Amino acid sequence: MIFVTFHADLPKSICHTGIARLLPVDENNFLMKNLCALVLMLAAGTAYWPLAGGQGRQPPTEAKVKQQIIAESIAAYPGRCPCPYNAAKNGSACGGRSAWSRKGGYAPICYEREISSEMVRKWREDNAAAL
Repeated sequence: MIFVTFHADLPKSICHTGIARLLPVDENNFLMKNLCALVLMLAAGTAYWPLAGGQGRQPPTEAKVKQQIIAESIAAYPGRCPCPYNAAKNGSACGGRSAWSRKGGYAPICYEREISSEMVRKWREDNAAAL
């Protein structure tokens, strides 16, 4: 939660209206100033809300989708060496010991060149709600 303290004098036309009149104030008008500052911030945020929403967001590029497919594929692999470029337990590169290098069993996607346009289309379809 954010607490805002606003000590500058705000215009009377903004602050001395509505609910602010019903609230008790001390000699420095601390409560009224803070309430007015909060109302102004909420009004500004409400005006900005449509611009910040998902209406103007662009879908991820094909390269970003491919990177995400690779990341998801590697994350789904239960072992330590899904791809040749991953690090083995001893810190060395997995290389030929990786699941990607071995035939049979798991076949993780490790490189963008392995991802077809159809796979990109399917990923976008499956993740449309999150975009």
